[in-house]
Amino acid sequence: FWLTSAGASSALFARPLYRRRASLRNMSPPARIEDARLDRCLHICLLGDPGVGHSSFLHSYRGEGAHRGLIESIVTKVELDGEAWQVRLTDNLGAPYCDSVRAAALSSAHLVLLCFRLDAPESLQNLKERWAPLLWSSGVEAPCCVAGLRADLRGSTASAEVPAELGRLVAERLGAVAYDECSAVDDPESVQRVVGQALAIAKDFYVSQWQLVPRRRPGNDDAESPGLALERLVAEREHGPQQEEEDMELVKKGLSVLGRTPTRQHAYLRCDLAGAGLLSVAALRRFEHLQFVNVSGNQLCTLEPLGALKSMLHLNASHNNLMRTQTFSPPNYLESADLSYNMIAEVGDWGAHQYLQELNLRGNFISDIGPGLLSNKELRSLDLSENNISAIEYLDNLGLRFLCLAHNKLQTLDGIESVATLLTLDVRHNMITSISALKNQDLPRLRKLRVSDNRLTLITEVDGLADFQYLCDLEMSANPLANLPFFESQVRHRLPRLRSLNASPVAAEDKVKSEVIYGIDVEAREEIFKGLLPKEDFVDRRMMTEEGLASLELEKFGKQGDAGPYGVQADDPGRTPLQDAKFRQRLAMARAGGEPTGVADFTNFGPPFTSVAIGDEDVSDILEAAAEGKVVRLVLGAAKLSNQGILDVVAALSLPSSSLLHVDLTGCPAVGTVGKELLKSFPFGRGCCIEAAGTGLPEDAIVALRNHGEAQELAEQFAAQERQRTEAMIQDYMSEQEALEDVADEKCSREAPPPPPPPLCHPLKWRRGVMGTAQASFAACRASNPGGLSAECLSMRMKNGSEVTYSINEYESFCALRDTMLAEWGYMEAEIVGEAMKEAPRPGRALPEAFVAAFDPVETSSDLLCFMAWEGVDPNRDRSAEIRLPQEEWEAQWSEHQERCEALSSRARAQYDGSSPAPAVASGQLVAHLTYLCLRGELPEGRAADPRLPTAFGLKRIGEERRPPPRRGEDLHEALLTQRVGIEDIVGTGFGKESVSLRLVNLAGEPLKIAIRQGSVLQHGDWQHRQNLLVSVDYIVHIPEGASVLKLLSTYCMNRSLACPSGGAMALTEFYFEDARTLASQSLVWDFFEGCFGGP
Repeated sequence: FWLTSAGASSALFARPLYRRRASLRNMSPPARIEDARLDRCLHICLLGDPGVGHSSFLHSYRGEGAHRGLIESIVTKVELDGEAWQVRLTDNLGAPYCDSVRAAALSSAHLVLLCFRLDAPESLQNLKERWAPLLWSSGVEAPCCVAGLRADLRGSTASAEVPAELGRLVAERLGAVAYDECSAVDDPESVQRVVGQALAIAKDFYVSQWQLVPRRRPGNDDAESPGLALERLVAEREHGPQQEEEDMELVKKGLSVLGRTPTRQHAYLRCDLAGAGLLSVAALRRFEHLQFVNVSGNQLCTLEPLGALKSMLHLNASHNNLMRTQTFSPPNYLESADLSYNMIAEVGDWGAHQYLQELNLRGNFISDIGPGLLSNKELRSLDLSENNISAIEYLDNLGLRFLCLAHNKLQTLDGIESVATLLTLDVRHNMITSISALKNQDLPRLRKLRVSDNRLTLITEVDGLADFQYLCDLEMSANPLANLPFFESQVRHRLPRLRSLNASPVAAEDKVKSEVIYGIDVEAREEIFKGLLPKEDFVDRRMMTEEGLASLELEKFGKQGDAGPYGVQADDPGRTPLQDAKFRQRLAMARAGGEPTGVADFTNFGPPFTSVAIGDEDVSDILEAAAEGKVVRLVLGAAKLSNQGILDVVAALSLPSSSLLHVDLTGCPAVGTVGKELLKSFPFGRGCCIEAAGTGLPEDAIVALRNHGEAQELAEQFAAQERQRTEAMIQDYMSEQEALEDVADEKCSREAPPPPPPPLCHPLKWRRGVMGTAQASFAACRASNPGGLSAECLSMRMKNGSEVTYSINEYESFCALRDTMLAEWGYMEAEIVGEAMKEAPRPGRALPEAFVAAFDPVETSSDLLCFMAWEGVDPNRDRSAEIRLPQEEWEAQWSEHQERCEALSSRARAQYDGSSPAPAVASGQLVAHLTYLCLRGELPEGRAADPRLPTAFGLKRIGEERRPPPRRGEDLHEALLTQRVGIEDIVGTGFGKESVSLRLVNLAGEPLKIAIRQGSVLQHGDWQHRQNLLVSVDYIVHIPEGASVLKLLSTYCMNRSLACPSGGAMALTEFYFEDARTLASQSLVWDFFEGCFGGP
């Protein structure tokens, strides 16, 4: 499924934006392709919750079946559009032991595959709340796709599942380019499809990546060495005798090359264990005379046993899971080491390897070269390509002949001058803008230079290479300057000694043609012509001349010899899939609160291949996302808006409920055309402002729209304070959810009563959010029994007013039951009771603060014993059983409560649902529930409570109150009334962003644009004792003809004494709340309704 959006529509379309597929070949283990050093290298990172199936996904892709395995990195070759590419897939970077390399790995990725399990909705939620924001905050420019794993479990488990439509919708809202589902268990082809599609997208990003502006280096705040956590994890794995025997057999099979040792004994000198599936190389300790060791393509996290091989000369440990280079004590004479394609974060210190000549650290996650190589004077070849290096440093006075830094983050070649012995320099696919740092006097032996896929723009960069006498091989393709007319001819003219240009031999004929352009033979031909035809005029008939080149360059680029930062750009064909995904990503960032907080930027997208021109069709989506995220500053810049688009933005600023205060429209011409109308309707009093420089407005109007003054300062201060207050109140409310969930479970409508709850003396009833009833009951108990219940005072007054005197045995029983109750809470171990507990209490789970305040010290509190008796705890009951209300007593209480609630509902439904004008709309249960909250749950006995008037809660009813029409679209209630649209279902999963999913179906014979109004109220269908919800933002839903659309809504909850909705069905009511100032934040909504319910 490929994601795209059409205009302002939030509907999802499935179309093959990338019709080409990756043709897979040579799907062999990594060790078999170690000779692959292709110029084109793609890196795909998998990211998501640990345990969702990343490793099985990669095993299946490699053709090994879906089995569990340690984190690994797969490197293979594929064919894309007839060209060979090298591909690396890095296993789940969400694992805790990847913290140290995660930033570097993501920075080097060409695509991030966000993964979740289809049978684990929480893993999809974490994509929205943790992993996608991680990408945004890290500045990762690579596109992302979303993959639902374990599709084989769909429909086969009783647990909740993620519907495919919801998965696609979330992927769209996160800015993913694609969404698909797969199973590594029973459908390996689906895994191949997902990876093939991801490769096609990654390739498109790769070919345009050079346009990106360099960003800051990824940080590493971990104090621990990057690989220690993973090495400890492996060390803790069971490696029994049987496994050691199997490893020894593999080692024996891999031994070869019998030779003489320094002690004049015969021994095996070579061992090949490539692709053997090893977790450890401990079996090699015995073979101390080995000189050649190949352990590539395994799952090794440490090479510590190789420290015993003091004669080792050559080591190949590529394609493993190493996270450090120094994981073994140094051999005496190591000459070459290949640690490519591991997960190494630092070069490390190689000073102990004084004879090291070749070092390959290609395909790791190294951000800095570091000083660890300064002592390796014999080093001749260093490969650090496919890392995350941004500077050439710490290579001073090394004897390097070959240096490869391709596929990194280099912006300049500064520092290369210290490597005077260099013969070959490979810096392909970086972000280099100039090669002026290359000087012949610094690198007199340079013979081969590869700088293709960079950001070189000036042809004069080539002139600086003319002094290199031995330079014969040059690659400069895929730079902006390669778009210059007759680029290769210009290079051949400037560098006549070249033998190869852009991987093609420079033929003598090509050199001649290049020189002809620059007129090397014009004078000679003219002299010959005049000698033969002295009376004729000589005409230069060359098809291209130096002057012609200059003219073409001026025509194409506006200047001579400079292709500009992006070269030739194609005509605008509309948004590409990458551009559309980038726009949706910015919407997602706005919904999340902006980056930085409070700022939504829709202007600074970067290079052309990710840039998006904002138009009128985007305004509703942008304003909706900004409202959901409570954005304060909106940057639109020179957006291509019409007059109506500008007025829509001003209308959003004017709303009292809007958090938006600043809009930057610098350079937008429509602002200038609106002119006076804009000034007349602008909400100066709210402290709002617009930056309108460069729009054509007079200077005095620009200054007026900036609105600097006290009103603006006060508005900014209020917005910041309200944001902080709301965050604190939400955090406080969410901490009470466990207790509120228990209350909802006790009181909700069901066929049979739930198990008896604990009495009010139990700590469970003193948790925040539900402690009010217990505190009130204890206050009454304390007033009647100020002395409590103790061995000296065994008499007390009960709740019904009777006097009771307990025996000393019953008192001791109360003490034992108290200990059982505290142990049940987890305050101390259950076996420590009675006198032993007094002598050696073992605090465990902290008791509720209110409980401790009432009964401290709880281990000896006479008030707690008295309260237990007050609440009906029987001292003669089983001391080992849980402290719960008696079954019969509870069932009677529950049934009576249900009857009173149902009587209230019946009256409210008869009054408000009897003649509901629109289908799928109901309101009576809302009124009943709000009445219940006003009465604090104390419904009258013997008669039904009278429903409160909706006006007592600030609610208005459709039809009774005239409501202004929406600014855009058709009102949902009106469309339901005329049966142009229908509601298929409404599901509430909480409050806040994306807390309600609403599915609308088009019943009209035309496309619809439906307005879901801010302040619309949603209710539960029965007594769920959970939050009713207010729609917090104005929404526009585009519904194609004959289609249904799923829309995610942000909502406010209406009080703090109930649990959040938890996936149950909800209904739209006829009521709405239109106090715009209250609708500005969740905290203000709570303030208003708690006041209605008589709260604090």
